[in-house]
Amino acid sequence: MDNKIQKSIINYLESQPKKVAKFILREKKAEYGADIQKHRDIKNISGDEELVRGYLITKLVNELGYKEASIELEKEYDIGRPKVNKPRIDVIVRDEKGNAFLYVELKSPQDYEKDKDEVIEKQLFNLASQEQGQGKKVKYLVLYTVEVIGEEIKDKCILIDYEKFKSFDSWKEIRDFADELP
Repeated sequence: MDNKIQKSIINYLESQPKKVAKFILREKKAEYGADIQKHRDIKNISGDEELVRGYLITKLVNELGYKEASIELEKEYDIGRPKVNKPRIDVIVRDEKGNAFLYVELKSPQDYEKDKDEVIEKQLFNLASQEQGQGKKVKYLVLYTVEVIGEEIKDKCILIDYEKFKSFDSWKEIRDFADELP
């Protein structure tokens, strides 16, 4: 991620009334709001994806009106026996019934275009089926990053209606998606 994008994200975070993400770049430190459910303790900026997460969460709360308490980070799923694999989804936004309204895989701007189909299939469709296996519904699958155009940060995303497309194969035939967060 170039410095322009980093600086734009930090300026955005600092300009918002609700401070739900805080970064200290020189120390590579990250902090998220107390009401956000964290399945893994995130204290360090391990890569550019973390800055994208901070931007998204701040936008969800400040611009789109989602409650901090409805946001979960880094939910893990146990897959396979006897050796257990534990894949994670980056961000979940729950509705009032506890179902996953937004089910989000984040990418850094430079990694967003890499292996998109594989990411959508394995990190969104496959994990969404695990969420459903736990008795929860999933509404939208989202592959998300940001881009800076001029001085403005823009969402760059693929938003798939999981109620309409239950499998990657059914979706890839049509590739029907939106490019804005609801």
